[in-house]
Amino acid sequence: MEATSRPAAPSGTAESTPVPLEETPAPRRASGFWTERPVRRGVLDPRTVTVGEVAVFGIAVLVGIVAVASLAAAHLHHYSLGLAAAFTLIGLVVLGVVAVVAGRPPRVVLDLPGLAILAGAGILALFMFLPGYHYAAGDRDPGGYMMTGSAIAHTGSVEFTDPVLASDLPVQVQSPGARFRGIWISDQAAGTITPQFYHLWSALLATANKLHGFAGQSNTDPLVGVIGVLLLVCLARRVGGLVAAGAAGLLMSTHMMQVWQAKYPTAEVFTQMLYVGAVLGLVIALQTRWRWPAFVAGALIGAGWLARPDGVLLVLLAVGIGATLYVLRRFDARGWWFAGGLGLVGLYGAYQAYGPAELYTRANGIPKLTVIAGLVALCVVGALVLRPVFDRLSTRVVGRRTDEIEVTPTWQSRLGWAVVGLYVFLFGLALIRPAFGADYINYLGKIIPSYDERSVYWLSWFFTWPGLLLILVGIAAVALQRWTPAVWVMVLPTLLLVPVYMYHAKNSPFLMWWGRRYVSTALPGMVLLMALGLAAVFHLGWRYRSVLPAFLVRAVDRLPLALPRVASVGAAALTTAFLLTIYLHQSLPLRQHDEWGGSYFVAKDVAALGNNDGVFLWQRDQYCCAAPPTLFAGPLWLEQGQISVLFPSSDKILPGYVKAYVTHFPDKPVFLIYQKGEPPAMPGLTVTKVQEFAGTLPRWGESSITRPASAIQIPYNFTVYRVTTG
Repeated sequence: MEATSRPAAPSGTAESTPVPLEETPAPRRASGFWTERPVRRGVLDPRTVTVGEVAVFGIAVLVGIVAVASLAAAHLHHYSLGLAAAFTLIGLVVLGVVAVVAGRPPRVVLDLPGLAILAGAGILALFMFLPGYHYAAGDRDPGGYMMTGSAIAHTGSVEFTDPVLASDLPVQVQSPGARFRGIWISDQAAGTITPQFYHLWSALLATANKLHGFAGQSNTDPLVGVIGVLLLVCLARRVGGLVAAGAAGLLMSTHMMQVWQAKYPTAEVFTQMLYVGAVLGLVIALQTRWRWPAFVAGALIGAGWLARPDGVLLVLLAVGIGATLYVLRRFDARGWWFAGGLGLVGLYGAYQAYGPAELYTRANGIPKLTVIAGLVALCVVGALVLRPVFDRLSTRVVGRRTDEIEVTPTWQSRLGWAVVGLYVFLFGLALIRPAFGADYINYLGKIIPSYDERSVYWLSWFFTWPGLLLILVGIAAVALQRWTPAVWVMVLPTLLLVPVYMYHAKNSPFLMWWGRRYVSTALPGMVLLMALGLAAVFHLGWRYRSVLPAFLVRAVDRLPLALPRVASVGAAALTTAFLLTIYLHQSLPLRQHDEWGGSYFVAKDVAALGNNDGVFLWQRDQYCCAAPPTLFAGPLWLEQGQISVLFPSSDKILPGYVKAYVTHFPDKPVFLIYQKGEPPAMPGLTVTKVQEFAGTLPRWGESSITRPASAIQIPYNFTVYRVTTG
């Protein structure tokens, strides 16, 4: 993991360009902590860090520390805002000590153009992402994360005791092993609940809940999404220049997948922030030779495993790449520091995956711990064995000097064209894939078309066809220019993971749900490639002699001097304007939408009927998918703190079931909630109608054949009855 360090004079162009370290201008003479002129002609000296990078990267790291600290407190069953703050302080102290040991940091420079782009991207992202969806329904994952965050805030633990399961009362579960959707029973006898998912994101939501209640929870994801956008802008600025940075900010802030997920309280955008932050840390470490960001990058990759099961893929990918670099004798101190951070937090990820969240790990098809440990051991042992064997190949491909990672020109040209050819081939294969037949999945017990064969067509609805072609241009710009490790650190995971996701999405075919798998790692990488492609088009008018074939160079040379430059700038501007227009057309309706907005207040109003100390028994779903028990029964318990239970499966035992609850809770008001019909006569009990609830809630349209483009209104209607003895 070494970068070259032979500065040369700048090319003399007045534009921001992707500049390998070898082409970087020598830094200006320093004056104290700042350089006199930190930016020269729009090109940064990559051996420095900018004020914007320090601020954005620092905020991302702080958010990651707060999340891990909150989760640690919850795993210790003593979560509180004070303990989470104490653990956060300990984490900051550890990173401070590591920073001191890691050596002298690089100079910090101002970079006013970069700051201006960061400010513009931040304002646009805030405008598009805020406010977040006020999602308080229990039908899907977002509601599960929100309920778990509230439960951690109220109970102080990831695991908590259900008062009705722990009693001798009869309890009707919604499905085997689950009180409600996502509220999994880990110990029936003890009444222990361990909610679905890995719990890093919910732990962060718990802290947001403590700080600002339900509104704080709802707006956490948009703010995290803004950080993710700014991290991507910093990456594009560092390796692609001002044009790439501006394009990345515009496209990422307005892309429909990003806007939806940044407002939708699931873990994808949070994981995206951790991933892009890790990549930025690695890039800074590679270019500045500072070891501290390498350590932090490893820790952020480990934190990604704490957030989502598929985070283990990035952990294994990091181990594999590290082993490869060791074989090629390019694994220096920064590699060991990265490994230290990854090991520190990755071990915590393994504990959660195969400890408190083992059931969810198995449900997601993640291999056993022995398999994961075996793969890591295989990489380590294989690297030790193969290192002496591949010495000659290492010299031929990567060069003789041990402080370089730059591929020799001959091998770079061969490999570059091979990479471009491979992805042009894969793109063409994806276009004709429907001709080979449809794919199917088992979705909620039904065999239905997965539409995996149409993945590239679905992506085109969000990226547009010009956008997908621009990604190929970005791949060519990366693969055919002078290679630097910093660029490949950013694009390699994308190049490896996107074909995997396109081959089989492994989730719902509903498009707004299907796209979530791309958001954490693939989406930022694809947008970055688009930005690099736009920058390459923008600069083509200045560099056509080194890019185009000889006969085209001669033809262009006959044109007026300024025409190639005007044409390239115009092409980049028109392409950006086209993409931005389409993306805003798709995303602006989402900004006005509020998924299940108002659901929180429905549950709150129901809780108020019992003075927030009631027992509520719900008639089971009388229709599919969005019936009141599915939407409100779980949140009434975990968000409003009420006892909430479903009716038994048989109406014959309902009177005895209800009487058991009335008897067990003599000091609490007991209510029955019906969607259809009325309560039957129950000997010894009096049933009185209290209130009817009716209205509609907004939900975005769902489709597997067209891109959902508008909201629909979902009606709800139920009646609450009070039950008393006598």
